[in-house]
Amino acid sequence: MRLSYVFATLATLMWAGNFIVGRAVNESMSAIELNFWRWSIAALILLPFTYGKWRENSAVIRQSFRSLLALACTGIALYHCLVYIALQSTGSINATLVNSAVPVFVPILAYFILAKQLTVQGLIGTGLSILGVTIVICKGSPLLIFDLAFVPGDIIMLLAALIWSLYTVLLSKAPKLPATLFLFLISGLGVCLLSPFMFYQVMYVGVFELSVSNVLATAYIAVFAAVLAFLCWNKAVQIMGPVKTGLFANLIPVFSAFLAVLFLQEALRLYHFIALALIVLGIYLNSGNLPSLSTKLFKSKESHYVSRKDRV
Repeated sequence: MRLSYVFATLATLMWAGNFIVGRAVNESMSAIELNFWRWSIAALILLPFTYGKWRENSAVIRQSFRSLLALACTGIALYHCLVYIALQSTGSINATLVNSAVPVFVPILAYFILAKQLTVQGLIGTGLSILGVTIVICKGSPLLIFDLAFVPGDIIMLLAALIWSLYTVLLSKAPKLPATLFLFLISGLGVCLLSPFMFYQVMYVGVFELSVSNVLATAYIAVFAAVLAFLCWNKAVQIMGPVKTGLFANLIPVFSAFLAVLFLQEALRLYHFIALALIVLGIYLNSGNLPSLSTKLFKSKESHYVSRKDRV
């Protein structure tokens, strides 16, 4: 279980960099271009690691094609395009704030799709984590929350958060395949889904400038934010489940602040550490290590069906 925490934390750290890089190149690369080349390069990186795994998993791949296509559509094609589109009209801080809706959406979707129960302990943990995120956004001053200006990009980012939450929930029902083969398959399917839009971009809009900054940005996003981050996140969901893993998304704004300190020479404040402590406490409450607080708020659908069966 502890290793799954490491996987989820590393994924959010790399995705924090993705928000910063995506914002930095939003004027020189379109959302379609950035996402298309991100996953094309990722698929090429993953291809050698799938050698020898196709034949023994061919039956599973055929049987679960619809599931793989749904995961590719939500987690590969839609989510990241929406993120990069949102970053064209909103800042990375606002984007990470809105993305913090993921831990709110995931339990709700998991309840309806997977019949996962909601607990008081889990809701308290989620609330503490959201409070930690709010402290980062407000820079330690609660009144600054009223100064935040929301733009159309924030609405797009909210839709992206919902799409990512759906991907995270569906991931728990993903076919049992080797990690690299699974990620290669949804990457390839995602590229196929993006190809018609990329063709339109090339034919009627134009392509991005092949500059050093654009190449380095694409390389970072492909290697770290795509391949490594997704392998870590997918493994964390496999171990912990979607609800607990989804809560780690609240670390993204905190890591974004720390990365701004490292690369943008911004100051490190006390509220950063307070926020981090609240988020970590929220994650701990959702870990299930405090059984005395695990009061069921709603009965799961599964237990409801069992009770009906028992009455019969």
